[in-house]
Amino acid sequence: MIPAGKVPEGAWLLGVAAILLGANAVRRVIHIPVSWFSLILGAMALVAALSQWWGIAFPLLPACLIVIGVSLVVKPLLTGRS
Repeated sequence: MIPAGKVPEGAWLLGVAAILLGANAVRRVIHIPVSWFSLILGAMALVAALSQWWGIAFPLLPACLIVIGVSLVVKPLLTGRS
């Protein structure tokens, strides 16, 4: 739909980051607990978008997999549920 080269390559990552971080900001304002998982993923999407614009390689998929794995291990330890 949009000609190639008109939109920077990391623009979709910036959109994902805005949605995830914006949703958590709204949750905070209306006194609903913030989702740390989506907050971290939103921050990683923002870092990945900025790194694409600056020409730095950021391994997004491995970083997401690490966050998911750590979340699966740490959350039951903190909540006391398995």
